[in-house]
Amino acid sequence: MPIANVLTKGLLLGSLLLFLGCAQPVESQSTAEVSESPADAPVAHMAMKPIVDEEAVVVDIPVEGIEVEKISPENSETEPLWTPENGEKIAFLGGTLIERAQQFGYLETLLVRRFPDKDLSLRNLGWSGDNPQGHARVGFDKPETGIQEMQEHLDLVKPEVVFVSYRPDAALSEETDDFESFEKSLNDLIDRLEKQEADVVILSPPPVERERLLQPDPQGTNERLEKAVASLQKIAEERELPFVDFFHQLEVNQSWPAEKPLMTSNGLHLNAAGYWQLAMIFEESLGLTPATWEVAIDLEQQKATTAGTELSELKEAKSGFSFQLKDAFLPTPLAPSAVSAADESPRQALPEAYARKVIIAGLPAGMYALTVDEQTVAKGTAEDWAGGILVQAGPEFDQAEALRQVIVKKDELFFHQWRPQNWTYLYGFRKHEQGQNAAEVERFVDLVKEQEAEIAKLRVPQAHQYQLQRVE
Repeated sequence: MPIANVLTKGLLLGSLLLFLGCAQPVESQSTAEVSESPADAPVAHMAMKPIVDEEAVVVDIPVEGIEVEKISPENSETEPLWTPENGEKIAFLGGTLIERAQQFGYLETLLVRRFPDKDLSLRNLGWSGDNPQGHARVGFDKPETGIQEMQEHLDLVKPEVVFVSYRPDAALSEETDDFESFEKSLNDLIDRLEKQEADVVILSPPPVERERLLQPDPQGTNERLEKAVASLQKIAEERELPFVDFFHQLEVNQSWPAEKPLMTSNGLHLNAAGYWQLAMIFEESLGLTPATWEVAIDLEQQKATTAGTELSELKEAKSGFSFQLKDAFLPTPLAPSAVSAADESPRQALPEAYARKVIIAGLPAGMYALTVDEQTVAKGTAEDWAGGILVQAGPEFDQAEALRQVIVKKDELFFHQWRPQNWTYLYGFRKHEQGQNAAEVERFVDLVKEQEAEIAKLRVPQAHQYQLQRVE
């Protein structure tokens, strides 16, 4: 096999969580306007108020007969390491890095959006503090039973692809850098997964960040982590498995005050911005190169080209012209907002490779506004439009963010399904008191399916009406 709605029954969910003693939901980070442009081109940061026709300046821009050419959306001819099959079951298995990923949803969102025509079942089986032997998963039993607990979790999902992310304890210890026992336990785990005919992808840990002035210098820790990453890469090479190197690709702050947006909440655990960056590294490392999204209309040459989207219904409109676009897949969600009041670092813009550019050459001099479904997303002079303006707002981005939020909700519900907080009373040594309520946990299965049905709708791009109108 190749390596590959928002909840409507609120009362039911609330009752289940209260009845079963489940943890309260973790609030996800919201997106916010972007304050920096990744390129020289002007960039629209957030939606402005709609431009009404009364503000339009009368101008005649003929567009009838323009020839439209669709070009390849890919930036390179690199073959992806993984092309999932429809219905494929995918699991994320690991420690804190994996468990916390479900609070933000960026890893899954970037994966789901790339395959809008495929139903992918993604499940997060991360457990904070875990190791390849499953020791953190043990309740009141001996540590040796951890791998049995992990196997039960895998049996619940029956994954066909497993993204594995574990960090050896020695990587954070100043007393030893011996990774031999870790390598053996990880190899044993991979053997187990491969016997179950699951394809494995190894993910490295990210680096440690200098998060505040009084925090110890992370250099020593990162030097040990680098050795651990080399150990992971060696295993991947020996077993001919795909390897995603987060350590060398995620750029974190190594000095204070921070010179860039913070990637962690405490120097060690990634925050929303960190997972946002990690998701793009994840996507590219799988060979899913950022797809170029560009619309270029040359009024003088009577020619239009598109990449990553399909243009139709190009026609004249009042003081400008309009057209319809339908994307190949949704854009990357915008950067999250700062995660704490202490974080005064600037918010990020989408990297240039992920930017969406609109180029319109040959416009008469003046100021022009671009609307999408009557929502103004960009504004610039004729000269600006000729050079290209980066668009980072509009209903496509709103849909991508809605998709991310539903994925977060789905993961939360699945978490309560396989890890109910009052496990001892439902399944453990006190089940004689409340064990009859264990049957209620199965009701989360249908709640998860409801979210997946909403994901199936939200992952599919919709056609949107664009209009360029002269306003000054």
